This record gives sequence, C-alpha cells and structure tokens, in this order.
Amino acid sequence: MIATVLVGADVAVPGVIDTALQSVRPVRGTEAPVTSPAWEQVPPYRRHVTVCRGPRCSARGAEQIWTALADGLRQRGLKDTEVLMCAATCMFPCNQAPVVAVQPDDVWYGRIGPAEVEELIEVHLVAGTPVDGARIR
Repeated sequence: MIATVLVGADVAVPGVIDTALQSVRPVRGTEAPVTSPAWEQVPPYRRHVTVCRGPRCSARGAEQIWTALADGLRQRGLKDTEVLMCAATCMFPCNQAPVVAVQPDDVWYGRIGPAEVEELIEVHLVAGTPVDGARIR
C-alpha cells in the first residue's frame, strides 16, 4: 500500500491519519518505472546548474531559488540540453546559503535570492559571463 497524504502532515491533528488512510492505494505494478533506457547516459548540456537543497540552504530559501530558476529557464525556452538543473543534498559552504554552482564554468554563487536569479540566468546562463555580485570566491 502507498500512503499519499502523510508527507508534511501534522499527525498530532485529530483526523489526519484517518484522512490519510482514505487515500491509501494498493501497489499494482503499473507505477512509473525506477529505471528507463532514456536515463542510461549523461545527457548533453551546455551548462550544469546545481542548487543546494541541504538543510541550511533549504532554511534560507533554496526552494524559492529552485522555483525561480526553473521558471526563468522555462520562460526563456531553455531546455535541459542548454541548462541542466540538478539538486544536491549539501554542497558546502553552508554559511553562504543558499548555494548554486554552475559547471563547467566552476562558478559558485552564495546568499542568492530570487531577485538575483534573473540576472544569473540572463548574464551567466544565456550570455556566458559570471555575475560578480553573488559569486563565492
């Protein structure tokens, strides 16, 4: 059986478990596969952006950075072959959280906020020039 509701729920609230049990469904073997031939090789890309989603970066807004970055790339029509986004559980340096790294340029950004994401996309990911303001040296 798969419980589809408990994630993030406050189980101390009366009725939460009963509600979750109503949404339990049996595993039928028709779920999405864990592997695929499409996932066998490293995909081609021009730049690889890794957003730290570790505990400190998450506490300092990594999810908003991820969303702003994904939305900005999508709005510009940039595909994974141009900018491949990935999340990491912890990248260090945690005092610079949230942290974003751009490869193969070996450029790291810290204390970046959603407002800086637009500049990062336009100046670095599209035009190819690292942004000095939020860069970790």
